Amino acid sequence: MSFILFSLYFGTTWLAIVILYKIEIHRVWNHLRKHHRQKWEELGPETASLLVLSRLMAFLYSSDNLGDPIVEELKLNYRRFMRIIATVIFTAPSVFILMLPWGKMLLSGS
Repeated sequence: MSFILFSLYFGTTWLAIVILYKIEIHRVWNHLRKHHRQKWEELGPETASLLVLSRLMAFLYSSDNLGDPIVEELKLNYRRFMRIIATVIFTAPSVFILMLPWGKMLLSGS
């Protein structure tokens, strides 16, 4: 039963993360395409290729905001979102252990 609960928790959490990640990336691509065409073309087409994603990640973590406060806000939102993802990744093992029968015993001190 604990494994089912953990799978349900982790599955729904990751589904939400994937959807939100796609939304955040789309917002960045869309803004760059509409307002900073040269940078958008420099990064490459909106695909999931590793080369394009690595270029985009380098841009998102750079200090270059193209003189646009919206770009700065989008980059900040993305970095915040990545911290949420890291938190989920690093807390998942703890949640799994606590859901196991002996994990509950550790909490209760028995």
